[in-house]
Amino acid sequence: MRFLNVAVIVGCTSAGLTTAAESPSWYVIAGLGYGQKSGMDQVGSNRDTICYPTDACFVETPVRRIPGYRWRYAIDLDAGAGFELGVGRELDNWRFELTATGTGHDMTQTFSAIEYLDGSRRLPGDGTVVADVEASIDSVRTAIVALSVLRKASIRRMKAYFGVGVGTAVVVVRGVRFRANYRSRAPTQFDPPLSFYNSRQDDDLYAAAGAAFVHLGADYPLTQRVSLGARFTYTHVGGIEDRSYYSYHPMHEQDIWFTNENTFDAASGWQLGATVRYHFRRR
Repeated sequence: MRFLNVAVIVGCTSAGLTTAAESPSWYVIAGLGYGQKSGMDQVGSNRDTICYPTDACFVETPVRRIPGYRWRYAIDLDAGAGFELGVGRELDNWRFELTATGTGHDMTQTFSAIEYLDGSRRLPGDGTVVADVEASIDSVRTAIVALSVLRKASIRRMKAYFGVGVGTAVVVVRGVRFRANYRSRAPTQFDPPLSFYNSRQDDDLYAAAGAAFVHLGADYPLTQRVSLGARFTYTHVGGIEDRSYYSYHPMHEQDIWFTNENTFDAASGWQLGATVRYHFRRR
């Protein structure tokens, strides 16, 4: 009888330890990574009705009004760094994480084409007037708040996992610049003077977009509370659109708030990072 009582006590104690080991636990996570992103080709447009001195329509009588302009640029994104901060909860073989991430990539802009807004070709003039045009973009910064669901799969001491996530991204395209200055190759007088047609823009673009993730990683426990890990994440962020103003533009005589619109395609990329997890005391 005494033996039976001891067996019952030991069995209950063991069951309690097993339940505690498998009980839900909270943790915080931090990480740094490095990755590559592609996409974000640019299409811009405005409702500029002016025919410029470099175009064939400039010598027409009368000079016709233009429906507007549409331009295209190919975008190359350099590799960049990122960070991750979050809080998570483990429940059996699942992990649920709420994270805030940030990434940054330098951008290179390559001119592709320009046309009138109705799709017709922009025909060049006789070459008497030339335009010195400069266009560039500095970088893109992306901040994402996301919820991820991860499935654990232990391999000896390594705690491997995989999963998916969704979130909302705020995308900032920094240093969108454009400058066009007109000059004549011949001693010709223009009315209005060629400086009237000059324009300039220097702005940052902001927009929100949806984001989706695929995660693959593993953690190695250093102590009962601290784990070091590696995480590979594939991210897709939707396209964005924003409106911006010119510093000066010939259309300002008609509309001081004259704007253009720029859209950027969706971006996809990967990031490989190192993570640290700290587990709070289990109840």
